[in-house]
Amino acid sequence: MKKVNLFIVGVAKGGTTSLHSYLDKHPEVSMSRIKEPNYFTWKQIRDQGLYYVKEKNIETESEYLSLFEITENVKILGEASVSYMFYPGTAQKIKAYNPESKVIILLRDPVKRANSHYLMDKRLGFVKKKLSDIFHDPDRENSLHYQQYIKLGQYYSQVKEYLDVFDQKNIRIYLSSEFKTETSRILAEIIEFLGLNGQIEIDTSKQHNVSGQGKNALVRMIYKNRFLRKMIKGILPKSIGEAAKGAAFKSGGDSIDSELEKEIREFYKADILKLEQLIDKNLSSWYE
Repeated sequence: MKKVNLFIVGVAKGGTTSLHSYLDKHPEVSMSRIKEPNYFTWKQIRDQGLYYVKEKNIETESEYLSLFEITENVKILGEASVSYMFYPGTAQKIKAYNPESKVIILLRDPVKRANSHYLMDKRLGFVKKKLSDIFHDPDRENSLHYQQYIKLGQYYSQVKEYLDVFDQKNIRIYLSSEFKTETSRILAEIIEFLGLNGQIEIDTSKQHNVSGQGKNALVRMIYKNRFLRKMIKGILPKSIGEAAKGAAFKSGGDSIDSELEKEIREFYKADILKLEQLIDKNLSSWYE
């Protein structure tokens, strides 16, 4: 029985959706039809009461494998669940499931990541508080919003767990900024890392899951209602749905307050300095 052997584990709002989409275009790759199955973390997500509710958890291996198109020419079964970065012990679960797993981590400037994640949740109706109020909340350690926007950006221990569990040859770590500006080069490296045919051309002209803000109140209302989103998604063909979403949302959204940005950068600085040494990459733009 084939096993899933590629895990894009993070980070949220770091380019994982684009990478998932690009790799799925390669004939020797089958990426999961649900982008984030959370097979190894669904219990933690359920027990926490995290507000990204799914209709059904993927709980068994047979359910998990049903998400993939498994044919003779497919060498890589891959998925991208960003929850695998945050919840401790997940690297060990993946290693126990398939010791030969390949792991890819995309890391984004944690302040930009926090703001992007916050704007997405605000757009979808998951949060009404200001980001500054969430960051300064005296009880913030018990806040799921604080976890999602701030704690997810403390990368050092999360990355270290994967480096401690997997051989270096099975892990690749990239910065989201590199992936955005040098997509073709990095994708070629990843294809080589996965042992795939490097002669296949993959269209990387389209970015996926770009944060945006609704252009009018009706659009925002529809996207805040999970039932309406699901109904519309079920009615419209995928290509039309994507086009409608692109027309409905403008990329960008609100920029973060400069004083708040300064505070959050200072908060992350010690963690970033340790991460910089751990992965041997220059991250000075994240804290200077």
